[in-house]
Amino acid sequence: MHRKCKDVFPNAFEGARMLFNRGLSSHFQVSHTVNINSQNSGYRFNTTYVGNKETGPGEAFPVLLGDTDASGNVNAMVMHQFGDHWRVKLNSSIEQGKMAGTQGSVDYRGRLSTMGIALANPDIINDSGVFVGTFLRRLTDNLDIGAQLVNQYGNSIPGDKMTMLEYAARWSAKDWILSGTYSHSLGAPMMEACYYHKQTENLAFGVNFEANWRLKEATTSLGYTAELPEVGVTFRGMCDSNLSSPESSRSAYPGNYRSRSR
Repeated sequence: MHRKCKDVFPNAFEGARMLFNRGLSSHFQVSHTVNINSQNSGYRFNTTYVGNKETGPGEAFPVLLGDTDASGNVNAMVMHQFGDHWRVKLNSSIEQGKMAGTQGSVDYRGRLSTMGIALANPDIINDSGVFVGTFLRRLTDNLDIGAQLVNQYGNSIPGDKMTMLEYAARWSAKDWILSGTYSHSLGAPMMEACYYHKQTENLAFGVNFEANWRLKEATTSLGYTAELPEVGVTFRGMCDSNLSSPESSRSAYPGNYRSRSR
């Protein structure tokens, strides 16, 4: 719902990252990544395979992703589209030789509506897991509404079960998008609102507001993206209302150069 706005903001991290990509064919690509920071330094090897079933501009299936680190931990993802409407996605991760997490989802994408269900970390023996159901409907050329149900169950959850229902709406215009979500969890409401504005072909802005009544916290963030296609460079930056945040000196360098100040 908020993807267009949040794509404007940079992904910040501490330290340095070196990334090398190489396409072995029109369908297969490998990458090498070295992260250097105080908490998660190391090397990762990633492979990507994209099939030849094209479903739209920049979309082809099946998609297979896999990456591993120097310790042998593995993440894998498989995604495929069946027919014109059904899409299936499977994720799994292995850490220290044991299954650390699994997730599967099925989506139906129609002309005016999208429905999906997802199940994460199901454990039949211990009766635990997370179930997510989503529904999105286009009412007019500009207005979309939706809802999401999250049900987490297991012995570690107070009362053995926790359910959260979230409502969403989005208004899309030619050069801007306004979206909002509202949910009620653990006895207190939460809300998020986003505004995206495309100023020019290569310049866009985003404003994000988040409020959590249970934690009595609210944050407003302003971000921008500026592209220089002639030299293949993208600048991203942001500032937010947490002026006293200990992260005020962090900078971001994911992929192309991205500046950030907080």
